[in-house]
This record gives sequence, structure tokens and C-alpha cells, in this order.
Amino acid sequence: MLISLCFSNLYAVSAEDSETDDCWVIIKENYEWVTEDEEMAAMHSMESNLSYDSQCRLFERTDTTSDSLHHKFISYNEDSTISNTSLYWYDSDGDVIYLWQETFAYQGDLVSASTWTEFSNNGGNYSLNQEQHTLYSYDSQGREILTNTSHGESSYTVESTYDDSGNLAKVDSSTNGELSSSIEYEYDATNVLTSETLTNIYGSSQFSKTTNYSYDDSGKLVSKEQ
Repeated sequence: MLISLCFSNLYAVSAEDSETDDCWVIIKENYEWVTEDEEMAAMHSMESNLSYDSQCRLFERTDTTSDSLHHKFISYNEDSTISNTSLYWYDSDGDVIYLWQETFAYQGDLVSASTWTEFSNNGGNYSLNQEQHTLYSYDSQGREILTNTSHGESSYTVESTYDDSGNLAKVDSSTNGELSSSIEYEYDATNVLTSETLTNIYGSSQFSKTTNYSYDDSGKLVSKEQ
């Protein structure tokens, strides 16, 4: 059964569902999109097939395009948190090119650490290309306040702060200990976002851009100005 169909000038998506006594799930998605350059426009498409276990948890996803295939497997802990994922990328001949794996550790029901690895396939032998480790910190209300990612000799940190109403107020991003960007958010008395200011930092230079949001009486966004 077709359950949704959305179009824009450059993008369309449709989906099919399946329903049992236990759950309702999407089992197939189809995407179509157009890329354009100065000389021509090209049409692209992707079909996604999704499989679920007896507890209605997604455990397998296959994405197929005209020239590639991605096959993802998801494993769960006993409490239904995700323990690890494996994503295989195939070429047009059906041979595995890359394997991406990610594992997760938890503190309660919150992710405390993750490890992402990339392997390349050389004649059936997988060799490690790169590895990335991320640590997550939370405040007493379970809100993410710090992520620290290490990738080889590089590190990337994202620090989030919140206002007294619990709204996200600021996000600072740093690379190798140096602040590289900052986003500040402002809200009205009803906690609706009214503006955000992005500041990119390049050495001693800073460049800022503010986006202002306006809404009608029903709360629908009517304008976005920079």
C-alpha cells in the first residue's frame, strides 16, 4: 500500500507499509531527485527495502541506486538499545568496497561512547582505513552538553549550553582545542526560536551571519531572513 508521496521541483519520495497484529512498519521507500549543472539535468533514484525483527525493530536496510548498493545491519542489546551497526558498500559488480562498523556504549539509556571504523576490501581481506572515537557527556536533565571526537591525531569537540527555560542557547565547536564556530539561539517569551547567529572563526578573523524567524498568529513560520 502506498502511504505517502511528496514532491518538490527536484525531489520526490514514496513509501509502502506493512501491518501485523504487533506493529505497523515501513517496508519500502523510493526516492527520486534531480541534480542540475550549467549543461544538463540528471535524474537519480534510490530504492530502500527495510526488514524488522519480531519486536518490530529495524535490523536490516538495503539501499539500491543505479550504480551502488548499501546493505546495513543493526544489532540490539537486551534493553533494545543499539549495540552495533554494520554497513556494506558494494560496487556495480556486486563486490564489497567498504565496510563501516559502529559500536555503542551506554550510561543508563544514554549513549556514553561510540566507535566508528572503516575497512576496505582487498580481495576478501578487510584492512582498517580509519577509526573514530566519540565520548558523550550529559547534564542532570539528560541533555547532551559535550561530545569529544578523536580521529587519528585530530580532535573535535561540541559543547552545548541551555537557557533557564531549557532551550538550546549556544553550541560551540572546536577543532584541536581551538574554537572554530559558534551558534547562538534566541527565543521569545513563549520559547519560540526567533533568531540564530552563526559565527565562523578562521584564526584571528570572525565572520557572523544572523537568521531571523517570523511567525503568524497560529505559530506557522512565515519568513526567514538573513
